[in-house]
Amino acid sequence: MLGEAAGMHAYVRFSDSNIATRAAQNKVQLRDVEAYYLGKAPGNDYLLGFSMLSESSIREGIKRLAS
Repeated sequence: MLGEAAGMHAYVRFSDSNIATRAAQNKVQLRDVEAYYLGKAPGNDYLLGFSMLSESSIREGIKRLAS
């Protein structure tokens, strides 16, 4: 089953094709949107769960992705 406890997500499209690799290296969870499409999903589109995160945790995740 997919989903966070509260199920609040942001749908985000990144221009960087290496974002998934960088996220994994920096322990930032990105959920691929492939499962939500009947056909081929757009590249570099992800769901970011945020409902169970504090503002400081979100800021830290953004910093990690930017590094």
